Amino acid sequence: MWISLRSMNINQMSRDETKTRVAEVYIIEDREIIDLCIKRLEINQDELAEILARFVKSYKDYLARYNISVMMKLPIKLLSRLNFMPGVTYFKYFG
Repeated sequence: MWISLRSMNINQMSRDETKTRVAEVYIIEDREIIDLCIKRLEINQDELAEILARFVKSYKDYLARYNISVMMKLPIKLLSRLNFMPGVTYFKYFG
């Protein structure tokens, strides 16, 4: 059965309410929350600024293992289809 979301009565904010909520400071950006995090991490403001200024890294910055896993995708799929390897192995890493 196909359900159309447009026909359902969804609690939707009005345009004015949306504008006021967007204008507010998001809770994670609140100065008190940031100060609390700095205190719990036992660092000072300069160290936090240094950490936030660093280049953001992802898994693509460490290509050695990623390339190996990309190269092994097809052999693992074939081995799992031929029941030489558990079928869940392919889905665990590539599924």
